[in-house]
Amino acid sequence: MPSRSLPEPELQSVIERFDHRSVELAQDPFAIYAQLREQCPIQRSEVWGGFWVVASHELVDEAAHDDARFSVAEGASFPHAGNPRR
Repeated sequence: MPSRSLPEPELQSVIERFDHRSVELAQDPFAIYAQLREQCPIQRSEVWGGFWVVASHELVDEAAHDDARFSVAEGASFPHAGNPRR
């Protein structure tokens, strides 16, 4: 596992409230994604109005090729990030 620059409690907090725009993620992305893949490769974050985090390549590939279970037919965006469209 990669070395961590964040202390364990802070790392856990970042993982539990995953925010793709956080300073902590920018400071230590490799350790955070490694922990996500190890602990919970698919999880829901309630930040930015809520979204799903898929952290492993295999699961991203599966989701990208399965239109029946994974769809953005109604749009996909982070509403509070300033995008006026869904």
